[in-house]
Amino acid sequence: MGRKSRIMRTEFVWKKANGRYQEKLQTKIRPPLQDIEELNEEERLYGDQDLDEMGEEATLTREYLEKNSRND
Repeated sequence: MGRKSRIMRTEFVWKKANGRYQEKLQTKIRPPLQDIEELNEEERLYGDQDLDEMGEEATLTREYLEKNSRND
């Protein structure tokens, strides 16, 4: 087997392995990237305001207070 054929075979194997790695990496990082996009959208919508669950501009009801003040 000549040097050139070994190089070509190695290059083919490397490209195949690299392609599989890229596919697995994309599959693995997709969910965190979607979470980041959702958080960025919330940040864009709320701007400097707190989120509803933090209480700014929230309306507290008696039922909400009773439900969340009970010690389980």
